[in-house]
Amino acid sequence: MKRKKQDFISSLKIWYKKNKRDLPFRKNSDPYSVWLSEIILQQTRMRTGLVYYKRLKKKYPNLKALSDAGIDMLLKDWEGLGYYKRAKHLHSTANFIQKNLSGTFPNSQKELIKLKGIGKYSSSAIASICFNEKTPAIDGNVYRVLSRVFGIKINISSGSSYSYFYKQSLPLINEFKNAGDYNQSLMDFGSIQCLPKHPLCSTCNQNKICYAFIHNKQDCLPVKKKKIKVLKRYFNYYVFNYRNKLLIKKRGDNDVWGGLVDFYLEEKKERRKDENKINNNVKKLITNKYSVRFFDTKTKLSHQEIFICFVDIKLFNSSDFKNLEKNLGLLSSNKKELSKLAKPKVINDYLKKIS
Repeated sequence: MKRKKQDFISSLKIWYKKNKRDLPFRKNSDPYSVWLSEIILQQTRMRTGLVYYKRLKKKYPNLKALSDAGIDMLLKDWEGLGYYKRAKHLHSTANFIQKNLSGTFPNSQKELIKLKGIGKYSSSAIASICFNEKTPAIDGNVYRVLSRVFGIKINISSGSSYSYFYKQSLPLINEFKNAGDYNQSLMDFGSIQCLPKHPLCSTCNQNKICYAFIHNKQDCLPVKKKKIKVLKRYFNYYVFNYRNKLLIKKRGDNDVWGGLVDFYLEEKKERRKDENKINNNVKKLITNKYSVRFFDTKTKLSHQEIFICFVDIKLFNSSDFKNLEKNLGLLSSNKKELSKLAKPKVINDYLKKIS
């Protein structure tokens, strides 16, 4: 096994030298740039993440600029990237470092992980890349590569798998002069060569020692036996419009899309039974003539599937508009103002459809 690990590291170094990705946050070991990229790339593909990274880095070139930004502005800039809690944690941590740590990032994994939004993987990645700490960053790429090459059959969904792979990685990372190169080489190798589906085994310089390739087990490794339960939710959005104005509200922080803007929401436990019926409480607040349209759609999040019906109510009397605004705790906004506010993608898609 010792010999196999040495062969693996030797081949990995050769592969990385030839295939290392030229990424903007690798130009130097600036912890702000690495941290920003790590948070953006959580749950995000590299191609999409790079677009947002370049845009955010240009607008917020350093920690102070990000700390000074308003959270609503940052959420608007984050719009479309999803998992908005990341943006809130980014802002909160920037403020904390700026105010409590004199604008200087902690230089160890142990201290980095204490910061909001920075977990085991990100703290290890930042510590190794920026401060050369020999701490392995364990993510899906590492699980996949090590499972396949060394024939590790541990269920990566189990709680103990992280510690196991971390310990297995320690002697490997010690073979690298620069700890960041080890973690980044595995990130790149898993993203380019050892793909989740259809890995490029025929051109891989690990195929002479790779257990999965030799035993044709690429589709079986890594072992993952956890079924994710998807919660189904049913949203009825009431879109009240009068002339060029809409009634909106800001979502609370403890649910999906927290802090973003949407419309008056009625959440049900099942689909609408009567497609052409509106809420009686809403109907009572409208005393004059109105017209109504219904639009159905759905959206998928990591653990939720949300079925949405937009109930588009066009009002013809300003008193009804003001009555709804007051009684339902809503805010009036014209379309130009609304365009500047951060909204869930499903709301933006709807607004484009009716514009």
